[in-house]
Amino acid sequence: MPNNETAVPQTCPQCGFVNPEGFNFCGKCGAALVTAENPGRVSVKAERRQITVMFCDLVGSTDLSARLDPEDLRELVRDYQEACEKAIIAFDGHVAQYLGDGLLVYFGFPRAHENDAQRAVRAGLGILEEMSRLNENLASRNVQLAVRIGIHTGLVVVGEMGGRTRLEHLALGQTPNLAARLQGLAQPNAIVLSGTTHKLIQNDFEFATLGAQTLKGVAQPVEVYQVLRARAPQAGFEKLAVPDLTPLFGRERELAQLTECWQRAAAASGQVILLGGEAGVGKSRLQQAFNASLSGEPHLALACRCSPYESNRALHPIFDMLEQFFAVKRDTAHDQKTRALQSALATHGLGPDEIRLLLQGLLPDSPEAFDNLSYGSTQVQKQKIYRALLRLLQSLASRQPLILTVEDLHWADSATLELCHLLIDEIKTLPLLAVFTFRPAFIPPWPEREHILKIMLLPLPAHETEAMIHALAGGKTLPREMLRQLALKTDGVPLFIEELTKMVLETGLLIEHENHFALAGPLPALAIPTTLHDSLMARLDRLATVKDVVQLGAVIGREFSYELMHLVAQIDHATLQNELARLVEAGLLYEEGALPGKKFVFKHALIRDTAYEALLKSTRQLYHMRIAQVLVDHFPRVIEAKPELIAYHYTEAKVFEQAAPFWHQAAQRASRRSAPDEAIAYLNKGLALLQTLPAMPATTRLELDFLIALGSALVVTKGYAAAQVELTYARALACATQLGEHPHLYPALLGLSTYLLIRGDFAQAHKLAEQALKLAEQEQDPAVLVEAHYVLGTAIFH
Repeated sequence: MPNNETAVPQTCPQCGFVNPEGFNFCGKCGAALVTAENPGRVSVKAERRQITVMFCDLVGSTDLSARLDPEDLRELVRDYQEACEKAIIAFDGHVAQYLGDGLLVYFGFPRAHENDAQRAVRAGLGILEEMSRLNENLASRNVQLAVRIGIHTGLVVVGEMGGRTRLEHLALGQTPNLAARLQGLAQPNAIVLSGTTHKLIQNDFEFATLGAQTLKGVAQPVEVYQVLRARAPQAGFEKLAVPDLTPLFGRERELAQLTECWQRAAAASGQVILLGGEAGVGKSRLQQAFNASLSGEPHLALACRCSPYESNRALHPIFDMLEQFFAVKRDTAHDQKTRALQSALATHGLGPDEIRLLLQGLLPDSPEAFDNLSYGSTQVQKQKIYRALLRLLQSLASRQPLILTVEDLHWADSATLELCHLLIDEIKTLPLLAVFTFRPAFIPPWPEREHILKIMLLPLPAHETEAMIHALAGGKTLPREMLRQLALKTDGVPLFIEELTKMVLETGLLIEHENHFALAGPLPALAIPTTLHDSLMARLDRLATVKDVVQLGAVIGREFSYELMHLVAQIDHATLQNELARLVEAGLLYEEGALPGKKFVFKHALIRDTAYEALLKSTRQLYHMRIAQVLVDHFPRVIEAKPELIAYHYTEAKVFEQAAPFWHQAAQRASRRSAPDEAIAYLNKGLALLQTLPAMPATTRLELDFLIALGSALVVTKGYAAAQVELTYARALACATQLGEHPHLYPALLGLSTYLLIRGDFAQAHKLAEQALKLAEQEQDPAVLVEAHYVLGTAIFH
């Protein structure tokens, strides 16, 4: 695989081509290049990826430098940098550069998360908190610091930059520049961000709209928002619902199961539902629909979410939920908050010791708060806190049937899991339904019992996918090809369906009519929505050591055979089988069959697209070249059965002179199968490539072959009267005349004369038909002579 760090140009042992440094495969023939420094494969260092960039700058640094001794200034800047870094590291940000008194920070590199934009904003708010603490310590020195923060999300190419003495991982593109420009718009101790980032996190924070702003170096005005604060977690599940929910599709069976369990629980026979499924499959949406169905029934619904940011804070989802349930505002004075909570807890029959224990979790800023039940508390203390929480839940359920939802157990801290375990053991006699959600990587430690039901949500079937797309389009019909692409790309995952359909409706690909949408032009490949990119990339980054294989597989296609992968990757069987097994285990690939004929299929088309698009364009070309060459050298059946596959890889490798003949071969095969539309598509692709090649007799001859075949296919699909038929045969006649090749002149003359005949230009048709007859007489082919005489006779008759 291409290596960006190999230092010496290499000569191909097969064809002698001298390759630039960094190539692992020959840029001309595709053969593997192996050196002592690169015995096989090195991960590509530079990548294309979406990241969220933060630019943080110290306000008034020039004034500080004038007021302070340089040594004091250095100490102050170090304190400022350490404070910022503490907040950044807490959310797994990467400080790419310290730019004097500024910081350039990446979220999404070197490791992506499914919520990098949210992490960036939370880190920004954390920096403001750290600045406040730092200023308390600086008050005695008569110094106060302030920062401005700008945040933007977008595409970059990120990799090593610099000379031999210093290398840095830097992101190139407009995204870092825009983040820096946004920082310049911020007030002291404020965070501003672009509309692109706002779209990703609009439900997680509160904002002030600053309107469209013109930024230096940016062509179009940018919508800008100022972050005010994070939204507080909500206790009621209905408050966690997002606005404008898409109707629920394909979950009637699961909804009925939830309802049945609820009916038992409401009758004081407590139930537990373990609701699993991959991200985006609709676990939360199902629960929202279930809770909405109970709107007329007396009950209390409490919900909380485990968070990847808080996995080391014991019972964080439970205490955050209770804080909201008891309606305690975070800015309330500590003593007032304490009294309000003591009173509320006492009404549920809790004793003084139990109240004191729960206050430690409900008041995390108090001196008495416990740090971490998992590590810092005795087992006795933990059990007392668990018992107090269970008593509170029992009291709530005794007043009216209770639905308790704990989402995302795969991020739960150990204390929350222990509490869930105790609740499961004691729930049987309570009017309480507990719903625990998780992703497949989490294995619930509780076996199914009489009162425990496990539901695993699967992707939607095809007809439900189409119904959901139709609903998202406002009930209007989409073009069949667009509908097909949406279904193919989204694989029945509701979140993918929703985001990709919305993107299509918002990006000008379609023209809206009264009852339907029509294509605005040729249908391009659908891009990955910005809203999904981080979560998809995060899945790949979690498998960094096998990323080369998954990306090479992505270049081969949605599916690939083990045999082809082995020949292309050129690594030993044991290593390859181990890495593919890891990808299957991680849920990125399915496997079909047994070795050596085993096949692998990407579970989701969007995962494949993400892996492919992360590759540098130059790396993609090298991979495509290698794949095409391996197919030609080792898979003769592919040449015969799927020449379009080889044509595609040569085309993507930018080796057009090798791609064009395979497009022609694919068109011939399509014509033999009576598939003229498919043949036309292949021929047009080949002709487009030929226009990029130097004007040479061989190129013109190949173009003529394409044009004659295209003319015949167009006649079948559109008839002789179509304008495209005239243009095609006229160009073919020009090429044949230029080459002086009589065999190719005849079909061009006959085709053009027939077009003119149908259009009523009998004189010109007669002239061309006579030329065609002369050529036919030279060939003395009876079938050709009959054809020429027929066209000429028809022209003379009219």
